[in-house]
Amino acid sequence: MKTRNLLLLCLVAPLSFAPICSGGEECDCFEFGGIASEITADHGHDLDVPAEDFTDPVDGTYDITGTADHSHEVTFTGEQLETVSGLNSATVESTSGGGHTHMVTLDCGCF
Repeated sequence: MKTRNLLLLCLVAPLSFAPICSGGEECDCFEFGGIASEITADHGHDLDVPAEDFTDPVDGTYDITGTADHSHEVTFTGEQLETVSGLNSATVESTSGGGHTHMVTLDCGCF
C-alpha cells in the first residue's frame, strides 16, 4: 500500500482490478488521465494530462498556466508516464515563468 500525495490511499478492490482510493473513488490514468497532486508554491497553476497520453506514453510537454497570470511548462518522459499509470507519482521541475519555477507532481486522476 502506498500513501499518495493527496492523502488518498489506493488499493485494488477484491474481485476487481480497478484501483480504489479512499472514499470509493477510482484511480485510473487510462480512463481519467493525470492530475497535479502537488505544485509547490502554487498560485493558480494546474495540470491535466489527457488519458490518451497514458495509452502510448511518449515524452510530453504540458502547460500549467491555470488561473495564474504567467505560464510554465513541465515535461514528463514516456517512462515517467508509465510509472504514474502504475499508481505511482512522478515529480519534475517546471520551466521558469514569472521569475521562478515550481516542482510539479503528477498522479492518476481519482474520481
